[in-house]
Amino acid sequence: MEQTRIVMVNGISNPLGAVIVDHFRRCGSTVLGLTDASDERAADVDEVFAVDTTDEKQLGKVFGTVRKTHKRLDVLVNLRGVAPMNLTRLLTRPVLDQAMQTNFANTFFTCQAALSLLKKSGAGRILNTTTLQVPMASMGTAAYSGTRAAVEQFTRVLARETASMNITVNALGLTFVALDGAADDSAADEVVAKTILQRRVTPAELCHAVDFLTAATAGGLTGQVVYLGGV
Repeated sequence: MEQTRIVMVNGISNPLGAVIVDHFRRCGSTVLGLTDASDERAADVDEVFAVDTTDEKQLGKVFGTVRKTHKRLDVLVNLRGVAPMNLTRLLTRPVLDQAMQTNFANTFFTCQAALSLLKKSGAGRILNTTTLQVPMASMGTAAYSGTRAAVEQFTRVLARETASMNITVNALGLTFVALDGAADDSAADEVVAKTILQRRVTPAELCHAVDFLTAATAGGLTGQVVYLGGV
């Protein structure tokens, strides 16, 4: 009989977080959620930790609790992020700092804190998130695509560092997802029109990509970046 997988989703108040959490729970996984203390839209998870994911001490306490309760971690999905949009000449230091902290430092320190528990899994999976704005290099995305590009390179480096631990590390490049109740967004439509599919992906397609990169049988796939929608 297969063990119940222990999955941690970092950024459960993200609109996509609810989709991914619900999917993992439907698959029978135990889902743990990381969220900022100010978040009020936490998805329905088995256990929630309100934590500043750029604070190493706070993360240490969270993963210490997970170690005592679950002994291991099978999957870590890093969803948390911000997407500031402005021309480079108009970007302010606080906006750039927030993007670097939320998009890159958050991902880096959460991965770092999770490694020992993922190693105990014997088939640990890390899925970071990036954006198709990295290869698109659209005007006004310097802070967003720049910090997500850092996540992509970190993903490749960490994959090499953790291969001997049987931990895979990949990144999923997000596009816009067709969510129920989402408002019309002409700027989003312009981005989607530049993708190969020229449409928003469905929640089911998003979850399929997550499954593909985090499956227990996906041990031969690491250090890769996959862009939803195609670029």
